[in-house]
Amino acid sequence: MSTPAQIHPDDKRARLRRLQNPDTGLFLHLSGHGEVKGTDYAWSGTVTQAEALRCQFRANRKPFPYELRRIPRDARKEVTYV
Repeated sequence: MSTPAQIHPDDKRARLRRLQNPDTGLFLHLSGHGEVKGTDYAWSGTVTQAEALRCQFRANRKPFPYELRRIPRDARKEVTYV
């Protein structure tokens, strides 16, 4: 029986990201449906999780207009792109 691979915290794929629509400047809602203006209720996850969401959108034949945005390690300095 194999154990799941552990990702080191310094691995770039383990760092949290947000998904932002570059056309509107809005972020994907944390539910994965709809968009929000600020980051309080915006989705956040790893690169791997974002790739899984993209696959779900494509499987449901929905457009996926989002691009990954890095979340600064110090959340107090997080910049909203809207």
